[in-house]
Formats: sequence, C-alpha cells, structure tokens
Amino acid sequence: NEAFSLHGKVIDIHIPRKSNGQMLGYAFVQYTSYFEAVKAMNIINGLELKGRKVAVDWVLPKNIYQEKKEEDEKEEVEEMEVEDDIRKPVTMETEDVMEGKTLFIRGIPHDVDEEELSILMQQYGPIRYCRAVMDDVTGMCRGSAFVKYRDTASVQYCLESTSGSEGLWFHGNQLDITLALSKDEIKKVKKKKTSVESKDKRNLYLAKEGVILPDSEVAKDLTKHELAKRMRSFEERRRKLRNPFYFMSKNRLSVRNLPVNINEKKLRVLFKSHGGDNAFIKQVKLMRSKDKFDDKGLGKPLGFGFVEFTQHEPALRALRSLNNNPDIFGPHKRNG
Repeated sequence: NEAFSLHGKVIDIHIPRKSNGQMLGYAFVQYTSYFEAVKAMNIINGLELKGRKVAVDWVLPKNIYQEKKEEDEKEEVEEMEVEDDIRKPVTMETEDVMEGKTLFIRGIPHDVDEEELSILMQQYGPIRYCRAVMDDVTGMCRGSAFVKYRDTASVQYCLESTSGSEGLWFHGNQLDITLALSKDEIKKVKKKKTSVESKDKRNLYLAKEGVILPDSEVAKDLTKHELAKRMRSFEERRRKLRNPFYFMSKNRLSVRNLPVNINEKKLRVLFKSHGGDNAFIKQVKLMRSKDKFDDKGLGKPLGFGFVEFTQHEPALRALRSLNNNPDIFGPHKRNG
C-alpha cells in the first residue's frame, strides 16, 4: 500500500490468497484518477519491492482476459510443435513495426519528458513503451519518438483522433503522428527524399546550422535568457519554412546580439577576417532605429543585421567561427 500510495490516492487494494491464506503472488490496485494510475505504473513497474521485481500492468476485463489466455495457450502449443533449429528469432522490426502497433511521432520538444508524453498518448489506449529518439552528440531528443500500443485498435483510434485540423498538441507543438515504417520502407522514403532534395532549391539542410540546443555542451556558458532567445529564433525559422515560398540563403547570414557601438565597416572587416582568404562580402546591413539617432545623424543600431557573401563556403566558415564565440565581443555578447 505504501509504495502505491506515494503516487496517488488509492481507493482499493485486493490481494488474492489460497484457501490456506497464502498469497498467490499478485494483487489489484485501484486509483481515483486515471493519470495517477498511469504515473504509478510507469514508476513502479520493474522496481524491487521486498526483494522481488514487480510487474505492473492494466487489468483486463474478464472476457478479454479469458480470450487472451486462450490465445496464449494456443500460441504456446504451436511454438512447441516447431523445431528449434528452424525457428527464427523475432526481430524488433517484426515485433514493433510489422504488427502495426507502433507510431512515429514528430514535433517532440528537445527536453521531452518521456513519462509525460506516455501519459498523453495513453488516452488512446494502453501502451507497451514510449521512447524518445536521442541525439548521440547533444544528449537531447531529436524531436521525435516511438510509441508502441498493445493493440492495433488503439493505434487506429489515435490516428483517427489526431488527424483532424485540431490534431494533438504537446508543450505548444502540434504533433505529427504516423505509423512507424519498416527498414525497407524507410530506405524507399530516404531514396525518394534524396531525389527530391537534389531538386530542392530551398537549402533546407542549412536550417539547423548554428543552432545551439539546451543542455548541449556548447550551451553551458549561455544564460537562460540568451538560450531562450536562440530557441525562439530557431522555432520562428522552422515556422517560416513551413511556407514553401521561404528558403534558406546559402550566402546571406542573419547576425544577432551585436554591441551598440558596432557599425557596417567594423562588421564587414570582422566577417571577412573569419570567412577565409577567398571571402568577398557583397553587402552588410545593420538594422537601425527610426527614432533614436547617433552623433552623425544615423539611427542607432538595434543589435542585429545581415551580412551577405558572394560564395557559400566563406559564409559557412564565418558562421561557424563567429557563432557563440566569446572572444569577439566578450562572454556576455555572443553572436548568433
């Protein structure tokens, strides 16, 4: 009782026993809230209680339990009839994808809490697992996750419920939910995507260039305010790129967090020096105030602007050299 009461209000616990009073090794726990039950199941499942690892799962209605029991007994008999030397092990692809019970979800926040996402997805039915796709370099979620349900009916219910205009939202992001693909299907999609990208003139591969994700190694010296500004900028860029008429320029850089005493000449010299020997700058533009002016009558710089190179390679070199560089304007004025 103590273990389960820590995670919500328990209204009933039933421990079946034999006629001699000996416990059968399982129990039923009922909460007042569905979400508390989900939380308890995710936390307690697999933990050791009094030296034994416990398994926590949803209780099945009696008729469904009886059907499942009969199916399991039938499968067990069939497995015994198959020779061990010709049996093939069940692969993850066969179990998790070919069964049609696994969904692939895009639009997940980079700091996703798997438990919270799991609770959200369990409104459509009981799930086996919820796993975020992690980036090996940053240690952060790559913006996607896999959710495997226990039956195809839950998968269908989820897809139908989230396919409308309202969709399903999670921390301000609208989730893109589809059936997970097999390896062969992924290869076909990648091949088609590569073919499309070769014709794509929007340079979408540059969208993540220079982006600093929270909790990554390079973000450790940034303030929370500065990191939040960078993430807002990134999300704004992603939102704009949903419009097919927007594109990423290969030669034109957007520069933020500039000091107020910077001018076009200084900015040109700075970017040219970090662009390499073959760097030629076509244009430098500082955004200036329309109602506040300096001694020369020019509008005061607003702290951001644009630098356009004649070629892509020097522009990319300058971006990678100057972005988040504390040696340019000091640790509190890192360019973005």
